[in-house]
Amino acid sequence: MAGLSTAWLLSRQGCHVTIFEKGSAPGLSAHSRDFSAFIDSADGPMPGDVPSRMFNASLWPAVTQLYRDAGVEFEPVDSHQTFSHNSEVLLKVKLPYSSVAMTSVFNANARRLLGSLKQFRAAATDCLQGPSSDATTFGDFVSSLPSSEDNTAFLEGFLFPVLTSTVFTCPTKDLLNYPCFVVLSALRSITDGNHPLMRTVAGSAHAANALLDGVGEVRFNSVVDKVHSDPASAFVRVGGEDLKFEHVILATQANHASRLVAEDFPDEASLLDQFRYTEVPVTVHTDSSVLPERRNDWGTFNFQRHSHQTATCTVWMNRFHRQWTTDIDVFHSIFPGEIAAEKVLYSSVLQRPLVDSKSEQLHAALDDLHSRRRNVWFVGSYASPGVPLLESAVRSSHALVEKLNAIRSAETV
Repeated sequence: MAGLSTAWLLSRQGCHVTIFEKGSAPGLSAHSRDFSAFIDSADGPMPGDVPSRMFNASLWPAVTQLYRDAGVEFEPVDSHQTFSHNSEVLLKVKLPYSSVAMTSVFNANARRLLGSLKQFRAAATDCLQGPSSDATTFGDFVSSLPSSEDNTAFLEGFLFPVLTSTVFTCPTKDLLNYPCFVVLSALRSITDGNHPLMRTVAGSAHAANALLDGVGEVRFNSVVDKVHSDPASAFVRVGGEDLKFEHVILATQANHASRLVAEDFPDEASLLDQFRYTEVPVTVHTDSSVLPERRNDWGTFNFQRHSHQTATCTVWMNRFHRQWTTDIDVFHSIFPGEIAAEKVLYSSVLQRPLVDSKSEQLHAALDDLHSRRRNVWFVGSYASPGVPLLESAVRSSHALVEKLNAIRSAETV
């Protein structure tokens, strides 16, 4: 996303942009699929993304505006959610999390969960109104909450499943190391206000093609071996040939960018290697046994936590993609549990950037290197403060375009 948004922004300013893409499709659409091919459906194309990509105007304002400007259509997502623990359905709810949105409370345990949610939101508000510090982790905040069975059930059966398997997409231990302000600010943006969750109507592949409109040249299946520069130019080495440009922008994961610049830019490589990633397993399948027993209890998003296991979020893709007409139920599970092998359509492992107390220092160091290097740059979801989402990727591209504009302005004075 960072590369596409940077290319789109620069192209609109009259720059001739060349994109080198390792695969046969734009990076944003790398996880897009036509799911009709997996289930032999005769009901026409079934475009979708894995994991499903969502956004709203509160937490994703830059993405929302970019899609509007590029003419990408988007629509609200059915946000009904079901929470289960050890196969017992506790709660059915939809965003935003409020008493008005609660669609069903099954038992006293569920009502206690809602009471803990109210207490949590009050404590979070107090924390956000105080001085922000990246030294205070989300784990510190959680430890400061009153200790009770109700709060433990709320955290382990409700809050941690939502955060670890959707927005932050990381194990609980990594979530607890996030700066408290980052987690609580993101949670407030998602759950408060009147901004619904949205999705692109035709999937990320359509969005990628819209962002490529007007870009000078796209070279697919082009593996970049090295990036280097001299004071006047920057070079991309592809297939043993050095191609010359005024600027080169690396819009890939930090750990991948590091390998491309290690020989000529050891300072940049050392810095990029300090950005941390975690692996996130995702499985697409037709195994409904991982959902609540009663079909009426299925939500678009189904959170299930078994004792001593990481929480799983299973997305009912037929409900997420309303245009699908197939009668075959298709799901994808993040941090999947036991799924019948014969019902697995495919599995993959994603790499996800992590944020911790060192991230602010790393971002400052990256900005400092950008101020000294004038023709090799780095963008990505890791390169901007906050939760490493598509939003941070787009924000990093905006910040870089501003730097390039300042350089061009100075050169014309």
